[in-house]
Amino acid sequence: MRETKVAKAATKSSLSHEQKVLEALGHLKVTVTNMNDLRKSLAQLQKGDFSLLPDTRMLKVHTHLRTNGKNPTTACPEIILRGNWLEKAGFNCDDQWVHVITMDELIIITPELKKGSRQRGY
Repeated sequence: MRETKVAKAATKSSLSHEQKVLEALGHLKVTVTNMNDLRKSLAQLQKGDFSLLPDTRMLKVHTHLRTNGKNPTTACPEIILRGNWLEKAGFNCDDQWVHVITMDELIIITPELKKGSRQRGY
């Protein structure tokens, strides 16, 4: 079994950049398909009552006024996530990074798994 892991690691490191991109796109395609299925399931649940689900909470979308030195003040939506429930959900107070995935009225926030492998999306 250990030999298989070593062989996979060697193969993965020898892939060209293009092959790695194609592999990542393949994973993304599967993820998007799964997210579409998740979205359909959530839509069905929403027709019923989200409050029946465990650890469900309502958050208000606020208006945030953003000021830039060159541009006039503009309004943008803001959602504030705060509370002990975040720690219970696997998020901590140690300057942890998260990945935010958005897709057609769906937001998924996942904690970064590996320290030091941070890739900022902006």
